[in-house]
Amino acid sequence: MTTDPPKPRRWFQFRLRTLLVVILVLSLPLSWLAVRMERARRQREAVEAIERLGGNAVYDWQRRGVRQKPASSWLRRPLGDDFFDEVAFVKIDHVQVRDTELKCLEELRDLPCLHLVDTPTTNAGPSTWTSLWTATGGPCRKHTPCRSFLPARSDE
Repeated sequence: MTTDPPKPRRWFQFRLRTLLVVILVLSLPLSWLAVRMERARRQREAVEAIERLGGNAVYDWQRRGVRQKPASSWLRRPLGDDFFDEVAFVKIDHVQVRDTELKCLEELRDLPCLHLVDTPTTNAGPSTWTSLWTATGGPCRKHTPCRSFLPARSDE
């Protein structure tokens, strides 16, 4: 009596259409994640540039007076703090900067409040002045303590 050796098990078989649907379903949330991570990277670079200039950037959770960061640490480690937090306030006081050095502010498109005091820049500086002004509807629509939004004109 001859016994046939057991046949090797086949892998799951899928149609090409099923594979394409699965790829589409997976690519939509992953593309959102990639866009969000790129935005967080640009925000992190802008905050680092502001701090190099001698300025200060305050995140939204700090502005509300919360002592700890809201999201859990196991998510913050791989994705970074800027993935979860938005910059709510930028303050640059008594710093000699050129308009080109303030180009980093263009990355903070949803910035509600920009505070410049004795920082000689021109109104013809970065396109940030007009884009921030129109995006926020005027000087610091959410936070009233911030009054000096537009830079003072310099005689350069």
